[in-house]
Amino acid sequence: MAILIVTLEVPQEAREVLKAEAAPLISIADVHEVVLLSADIHSFMKVLADALDWTLPFKAAVGIFLTELAKNMADDLWKNKVEIAKALGSAAAFPIRKLIGAIAKAREISGERTTFAVGVPVPDDHYGATVTLLVDSTEDSAVTFAIFVHHSQEIERTLKRYISAGSRIVGPVRIRPEPDGSVVLLWMDRVSQSAVQVRLPFTLPEDASSQAGNLDLPLGGARD
Repeated sequence: MAILIVTLEVPQEAREVLKAEAAPLISIADVHEVVLLSADIHSFMKVLADALDWTLPFKAAVGIFLTELAKNMADDLWKNKVEIAKALGSAAAFPIRKLIGAIAKAREISGERTTFAVGVPVPDDHYGATVTLLVDSTEDSAVTFAIFVHHSQEIERTLKRYISAGSRIVGPVRIRPEPDGSVVLLWMDRVSQSAVQVRLPFTLPEDASSQAGNLDLPLGGARD
């Protein structure tokens, strides 16, 4: 189950469109509203879900999509939008197209000043660890989303490991995708009173034929 966090300015119609359009892939159970304290901050929509909730419906599509991109663009997965569009247009990439399309519809209703982010609810389900999608570009959004899903379980594990070791994360964790498919996690630590950066390297997804059967599922079997 996912949480949708929105500013008060986001119309109810935009929220309902996103929930309905995304429902076959990710179920948004709750909507939390926040009040902006500054007029300089744009309105936003943010979906937070556990890594498994992102991985289960998208892993196969993401694996095939990123593998196709890495064949010719290993140094910069964003550099050739023609190749991105081609990979995104395949039948295998339908789940990615579906979600990006749902986001675009909600953003169209809400207005161009609304930003959109996805993430995991760590260290909490208010700020979370998130990456912003460039909704104006379907190709950019698709690559960013795919890289996030690819790393989502390791992002969750890494942050929980730091927290268990005594790190006190203040505010949001920013996920910054890199051209080579790696991601950098950035946050402020209250204990050391310093900025922390952790890089998670990108490795090519395993063969697409085994994507669905090799998830990091909890002990005891498949998730309900």
